[in-house]
Amino acid sequence: GAASGIGPAYAKALAADPKPKRSVLFLALFGEEEGLLGSEYYVRHPLVPIHRTIANLNLEQLGRTDSSDGPEIGTFGFTGEGYSDLPRTMAAAAKTQGVSTYHKEGSDDYFDRSDNYSFAAAGIVAHTLAVAFEFPDYHEVGDEANKIDYANLAKVDRGIAAGVLAVADAAEAPKWSNAAGAKPYRDDAR
Repeated sequence: GAASGIGPAYAKALAADPKPKRSVLFLALFGEEEGLLGSEYYVRHPLVPIHRTIANLNLEQLGRTDSSDGPEIGTFGFTGEGYSDLPRTMAAAAKTQGVSTYHKEGSDDYFDRSDNYSFAAAGIVAHTLAVAFEFPDYHEVGDEANKIDYANLAKVDRGIAAGVLAVADAAEAPKWSNAAGAKPYRDDAR
């Protein structure tokens, strides 16, 4: 199976030897704010059979550390964190790179608001990863590149890449949990 949805910045790290046991597909999606148009299209017209996709990791807002909840440095969180075993696998691997994961109160409310949702609706274990779920100028004119913490972004990227490699190398594919919030996606799982 393929794990889809991670950015091209990780390709070089994942291409080094030894290669992951599973293939990793990189997607740049569009149209999230217009109803998840790109991710829904991909799920209906995949590059590899969708039943071979074991996970989707959607990366959002990794560069900003000035979260509305306070600074987030060297850490990232998941939407639907308790919906599957994937966050636990990724957290353990990220820790080897000095990166932690955190629980954002209310993060489950973000689960169906990003491109991971199209994959989850097809039964694929899927989460969005973020450093700052929201920040003061989120979706505003003032959200500019000079506010990105590039050193932190590089550190978090290393942690996420380790997590992707752990998922790709795991003997078992990620599985939905018994959490009530995971029920609609678990019921659609192949």
